[in-house]
Amino acid sequence: MTIDDLKQKLADIDAATLQDFILDLYLHYPELNDKIEALLLYSDPAALANALGKRIQSLRRGRKFIDYRASFDFSRQLDALLADIENGLLANSPKYAFELVDKFLATAEPVLNRIDDSGGEVGEVYRRAVLLWLTAARGWQDANVDWPERVYQLYQQNDYGVLDPLLPNAQLLLTRDQLEQLAWRYESALRKALHISRKYSLHSDVSIAA
Repeated sequence: MTIDDLKQKLADIDAATLQDFILDLYLHYPELNDKIEALLLYSDPAALANALGKRIQSLRRGRKFIDYRASFDFSRQLDALLADIENGLLANSPKYAFELVDKFLATAEPVLNRIDDSGGEVGEVYRRAVLLWLTAARGWQDANVDWPERVYQLYQQNDYGVLDPLLPNAQLLLTRDQLEQLAWRYESALRKALHISRKYSLHSDVSIAA
């Protein structure tokens, strides 16, 4: 059955039947509960943001090690969380969406510290979150934010490489002038690092000669 066929068949089902089906899923498949509860809050952005925020907090508080086999199911849970942010908040409440994705990205280090992500699935979810971060930031039209600075500061947290898509896709958010400003920031930091390196090298040469 194609997606279009499925949509047509679902449209033909009466609301009571669908309601009973979703209730059955909720009662017998607890792994779907977060998804169903989020769906019910799509019409209330503030409540949805609060519920999704609690799911993100649980990621940061988690301590149990996740082995390789369990990492794939865990990545699907992360992906479902991102989907709820994107589908439930991005269009109507980009501010909420941005704040949640920003918090989600901050969980990358504690999560990857306690998981065997040899398959790369969890890291890939975080890389997709980077693009959602940029898209939500762009949609937050009335934000009083220094975006070049936010991009620069976020990229400093790239210990695991999950933020690699940030700079190559920064044009999704930043204007040409802002991109040049960001480039100057990195050039300035590089010149400073080279200066310190040369100074240290010179000092070492003098010490050896003495």
